[in-house]
Amino acid sequence: MAAFGPPLGYLAAPSKRRPKFVQPLGSTSGPYVTLAALARYEHVKAESGDPRFAAVIAGLEADDQARQSADFTLAGLTAKLWTLRLC
Repeated sequence: MAAFGPPLGYLAAPSKRRPKFVQPLGSTSGPYVTLAALARYEHVKAESGDPRFAAVIAGLEADDQARQSADFTLAGLTAKLWTLRLC
């Protein structure tokens, strides 16, 4: 099976140092988004008692739920209808 992206160990190392590079940024949620995405989708171990991190995790979960309920129809160039329905 082909590997896509850096190895897991490469991603896990920065998550252990998170307090040093996330906390000084103050109100910016960008690092929390990146760390939460790594934790949720790349299975990097990352924990934080910071409510901003918890809010980002909750937002990612809500986005995933919204994607699961995708149901729409588009008309192609020849007017053929194409429907996406997720089970």
